Amino acid sequence: MSLVYLISAVAALIVYGLTSRFGFTARVVITLLVFAVPSVTATVWVFMVGDKAPSDAVIVHPNGERASPSEKNDKINGSK
Repeated sequence: MSLVYLISAVAALIVYGLTSRFGFTARVVITLLVFAVPSVTATVWVFMVGDKAPSDAVIVHPNGERASPSEKNDKINGSK
């Protein structure tokens, strides 16, 4: 996700440099669109699809407890 933001920011800076023949306002609007459209699209896509942890991930709770993948599945499925 952060890679999308980084690529969008670099692309926006490149576009800003390449649009020197336009006025300042047009350059800023085009640059913001180049950054915002991919960033918002990626964010909406992650919200729709979800950002699930891998099945073998170990979850560390704030109080220091660790949950193995089987314990995590038990808690998700309502067991225990």
